[in-house]
Amino acid sequence: GQRGFLSIGPVLRIGDDSYMSALYGVTAREESRTGLAAFDAGAGLERLGVQGLLSVPLTGKWRLTTVGRIGTLLTDAEESSLTEEPLQAFFLTAITRRF
Repeated sequence: GQRGFLSIGPVLRIGDDSYMSALYGVTAREESRTGLAAFDAGAGLERLGVQGLLSVPLTGKWRLTTVGRIGTLLTDAEESSLTEEPLQAFFLTAITRRF
């Protein structure tokens, strides 16, 4: 539409074995190459947090869109040898054009 919008709400992300292993698992082969401890990440909760999205019109078909999220990693995501800090933040601002 022509008006902007704001959305704020909770984020709860759950991952299956494939997803969690791809992001947080460390195989024995990777352990020998990197020095990180091998880790088998299984399915479960990945993160809990809050996210906001703001989108406002600029001119014509152009909009300013901003997304921000802060949350903490949980279970295997937090315990992985790849994770240094469980508190995670994300911020993105973009100018977009509707076609």
